[in-house]
Amino acid sequence: MEMQFNLLAFGLSILSVPLVLGLYVRCFRHQRKALEEFFGHRSVERYLQSGRRRWCRAVCVIIAFALLAVSVSQPRWGSQTEDVPRRGRDIVFLLDVSTSMLAEDLSPNRLSAAKEAISRLIDELDDEGGHRFGLITFAGRANLQSPLTHDYTFFRRKLDETTTDSAARKGTQIGDALRQVVEGFAGIDPSFTDIILITDGEDHDSLPREAAQVAATVGVVLHTVGVGDSVDGAQVPDPDKPGKYLTYRGEEVFSRMNPNLLREIALIGGGKVLVAGLEPADLVGLYYSEIAAKERRIIDAASTERPVEHFRWFVLLALILLASEMLIRDREVST
Repeated sequence: MEMQFNLLAFGLSILSVPLVLGLYVRCFRHQRKALEEFFGHRSVERYLQSGRRRWCRAVCVIIAFALLAVSVSQPRWGSQTEDVPRRGRDIVFLLDVSTSMLAEDLSPNRLSAAKEAISRLIDELDDEGGHRFGLITFAGRANLQSPLTHDYTFFRRKLDETTTDSAARKGTQIGDALRQVVEGFAGIDPSFTDIILITDGEDHDSLPREAAQVAATVGVVLHTVGVGDSVDGAQVPDPDKPGKYLTYRGEEVFSRMNPNLLREIALIGGGKVLVAGLEPADLVGLYYSEIAAKERRIIDAASTERPVEHFRWFVLLALILLASEMLIRDREVST
């Protein structure tokens, strides 16, 4: 493996070498001039016969500075295999796939925008590798799409495949979905698990507040994310009639996000509410503010190859040279 080092750090620190050399040259010149004025030319010539020792001391210092410059650049070559423990938490996404999530107040619709937000978080945490993610979709009933897994490729595929057809029954039963998750639908460990509920907040009398209380009692932290327009709402496309919108008793159906319900659920569940509204849901920000600092468990140990750092040897050689400089003395010359 070729040598790797920080070129910028080396370039800046190596500038100390010509600086030290210049200081020695100037010092020796001033020293000689002062001696000539004080002792005369012949005495100076005898004194300068010991100049080799002075330059040996100078060379020791100059080389030591060069070695320290190399060490600052953190030189690495070769590799070693290490077992690095992976630590992480479990994050379960509870995603609303009811028909109202087809509303187009977000581009291209609420469901697609929610899926994109989840994907951004997965991409952000991909390098850490220690977290497990689970995906549960719900409308009238909750369905497990992905159990808690480290296989992010599998998780992404199941997320991409999620549509409003991913629920067995129509409707929006937030409370029922929460209860199924807490009762072990995803095999969760409350101490290391966060649930992120992503929905427009429409609910058909499923007692979501009571379900959030059950989650809080068990110890699972519940965060809520609201998507969609909470003021004017948006029309809902009819999935069975392309180009048409849902109507009820001859009137067009408008779906409005319910932020108040989501705030209550998050408050009861001990989590944070993120009312994204018509903006992209910032799940990455939610993770770093609410989840990242929490205790993590060791999932397993992964073998990885790391380059071997050798800066210590350069520091040691520099210290040896500096010690040698202190031991070299100028030869005494009689006048």
